[in-house]
Amino acid sequence: GNASPFSGDMRNVLHLRLLLGAPLRKATMESVASLTVNLPPGYSARSVLATPGDLAVFSSASNTPGPGMLEPSRWTCAGTTCTYTLRHGDAVHAGSVVFVSLVVDNPPQPMPQ
Repeated sequence: GNASPFSGDMRNVLHLRLLLGAPLRKATMESVASLTVNLPPGYSARSVLATPGDLAVFSSASNTPGPGMLEPSRWTCAGTTCTYTLRHGDAVHAGSVVFVSLVVDNPPQPMPQ
């Protein structure tokens, strides 16, 4: 990830590791459950990819890929946000670690340190 780290670079892939502090569950057809990732100002979210299973972070047993991957087709991206929407009966439990690979356009100007 982050193969295009410079300002103005397009289609940079950022791999995120998220630890959920609360459960997400869509218990009924009428309920809505989602997870939203907000990027810093200047970034533009394009899409979400399947996180590669060969990332160095997966060399640790606590970061084994599999259940911690959210289906890329359930994500929608617009502007600086990407939102994962759960289907009926889906649940992501509190304390779960999930991995997300975002395709973004970097800000046109360098970000301050």
